Amino acid sequence: MASRILVKCSTCKSDILITQDRQNRSKSGKFFCNKECKAAYFSGKNNPAFNSIEKTCDYCGKTMIATQSRLIRYKYIFCGSDCRDKFFKKQFVTAKCDYCGAEKQMLKSVASRAKNHFCDKSCKGKWQSENLSGSNNPVYDKTIVRCSNCGKEKAISKCIKANHKHFFCNKKCKGAWMSHSAVGEKSPGWKGGLTDKRRLARGKLEADVWRKQVFERDNYTCQFCGKHGGKLNAHHIVPVSIDCNKIYDINNGITLCVVCHKRAHMNDTIENDIFVGYKWNDMYHKINIHKIPKTYQSCIEQLKKEIHHDSE
Repeated sequence: MASRILVKCSTCKSDILITQDRQNRSKSGKFFCNKECKAAYFSGKNNPAFNSIEKTCDYCGKTMIATQSRLIRYKYIFCGSDCRDKFFKKQFVTAKCDYCGAEKQMLKSVASRAKNHFCDKSCKGKWQSENLSGSNNPVYDKTIVRCSNCGKEKAISKCIKANHKHFFCNKKCKGAWMSHSAVGEKSPGWKGGLTDKRRLARGKLEADVWRKQVFERDNYTCQFCGKHGGKLNAHHIVPVSIDCNKIYDINNGITLCVVCHKRAHMNDTIENDIFVGYKWNDMYHKINIHKIPKTYQSCIEQLKKEIHHDSE
């Protein structure tokens, strides 16, 4: 039987018996009669993991022990919930809503930071719509200019005014002004009249009228394949590149579908052969360019006669 020795409890100082081996194994030299005494001894500063420091309550000034994590997490430290409630109650002040006049509790820091106070977002929005709209807005940067077309006043931002010379009420005014003040040599994109005259002629209103007249005369029917309706093109029998004076001549136009119109501009096609005499010189001897009539049907008959004559 192991020998026992008598020692005193480090907490309650009562006598306890322990074995010799237990005394030899103990590193701290502390012995306890039970778990309660051991827990009481190692509480507070005696705990090896103790990391708290003394701190005074931010409301009543009483000294207390506060952990390092608590000091890091909270801005204010209190000894109890009563001190906490009393402290924060003093941080609030009563302020009146600038719109409806109702009283509201808010923090001193918020009240001192803002010039105007409101019950909620609804009151704030209504007050701003009445007091901070238009030129009363602190970020208002608009200035008054006159429309270059009609002379009506309009508010625009200063940055837009700095980057533009002319201003307009709407697109209608802008279009009316540009139609008489930004055409020809007056246009900022004028390059000395480089646009081809044929291209200008095709873009005029007369070109649309001519095209419609050709379609109506031919009953919206392709004069080569007989297709009625759909996508149609008005083809110039005498090309504009040869005689620009006939660009609006209805007798120089003929209705063709998209397919036949493409073939009329391709080499080695029957459609191209019909109009070839008008396009090139006498290098094409198959058709006598001086005998080709001006109507399309006569062109077809003349071509058939020439082909039949060559086959004989």
